Amino acid sequence: MRTLKIELAGQVVECSLSWRVMKEITDKIADPMEIAQEVQRQIEADQAGHNYEPKVSLNIDACVRMIAIAADLDDDDVGEMFMEHGVIEAQARAGELLASLLGAGEEKKSRGKAKPLAKKKKLAR
Repeated sequence: MRTLKIELAGQVVECSLSWRVMKEITDKIADPMEIAQEVQRQIEADQAGHNYEPKVSLNIDACVRMIAIAADLDDDDVGEMFMEHGVIEAQARAGELLASLLGAGEEKKSRGKAKPLAKKKKLAR
């Protein structure tokens, strides 16, 4: 299983990058892909000087809950870590978690020889 170690308030917190974590974040906050897309839309709108009201926000509460879920910690304990670490910096750590959760997994070495793709058959008309 993939994990991500992040530092908050001088402590190393190990976050799971598993399907269970993805599902729990989806159930309790929002779909991580949707969060990432909304963050990107917000950035683009800000750069263009437009107002944009995101459907889902990567606000402080969402960041605390996301890390708490991934690290299997209590929300209040993670919230205190945010306050001690500095909220803006801690929010950036949640962004790293989101990016890692949605990112590619480790490459697996294939065994044996790869088989060439079969040519598609044309349908008879």
